[in-house]
Amino acid sequence: MTTVIKYYLCILFAFTLLFGNNPPLPLYNITNQMHTDLQHGKTLIEKITTTDGSGEHYHGYILIDENIEHVFMAISQLENYPEFMPLVADAEKVLNQNTSNFRYYIELPMGVKYQYQISTIQYESPQSSWLYWKMEDWEENNIEDTWGQWVITPYKNTHLTLVQYQVYTDLGHIPFGFGWIVDFLVVYNLPDVLTNTKRYVESKY
Repeated sequence: MTTVIKYYLCILFAFTLLFGNNPPLPLYNITNQMHTDLQHGKTLIEKITTTDGSGEHYHGYILIDENIEHVFMAISQLENYPEFMPLVADAEKVLNQNTSNFRYYIELPMGVKYQYQISTIQYESPQSSWLYWKMEDWEENNIEDTWGQWVITPYKNTHLTLVQYQVYTDLGHIPFGFGWIVDFLVVYNLPDVLTNTKRYVESKY
């Protein structure tokens, strides 16, 4: 085993020990009203205004009628995101120092395109699974920053799975008159991220 691989495994092992089954980003409490809305089939989106930086930070919640294993399987296969994620035209898996990063290519109306590279760390168990991502250096990145996570858990006293999604996106400089890009990519896109994931998982397994 090479020194690089040993180093990576040590980092991954330390990360898992540090977080265990707890995701690296904090989760916000789900209120009784939110539980009621979720049980009635609603997709919930809330804006987080306490985050440092000039980007947009949101949480999303949805219930999926599948077990946690199948939900995590779909979420963790990032190269398949073009099959169901809105606006994702292509995804490319790349090897970076013996770890797998992913490059995403986003297409918006009026020929607007974004691309960026991320790395991921994940944890899976029957009680709680999560996947965390952050942007990595790549000469062709054309957004300022993005990070986030999926957290999935069995929903109490049901056969459903609760998905909690968190995303921060900073597109960087937006030319005058193109403010719609932020709303289109970050705000209006978020419900579709969750509902498309739900449809994909429930139809696939």
